[in-house]
Amino acid sequence: MSKQTVERRFLDMHAAAEYLGLAYKGLAYRVQIRQIPFTRLGGSIRFDRRELDKFMAENAVEPVDLQRR
Repeated sequence: MSKQTVERRFLDMHAAAEYLGLAYKGLAYRVQIRQIPFTRLGGSIRFDRRELDKFMAENAVEPVDLQRR
């Protein structure tokens, strides 16, 4: 029987921080100021991977071509 790994859609704070490449405290700050989308389940906070990907895409900064300036 082969072992399959299931990629979780909803992440806790530690997994979301790792997924985004942020420090835990940096993610906690963004949650505190409501800068990043999250869901509160009782006392737990969860992050939807799809929403995190969407958030990152919407906040991407386009590069500037310095040679054309």
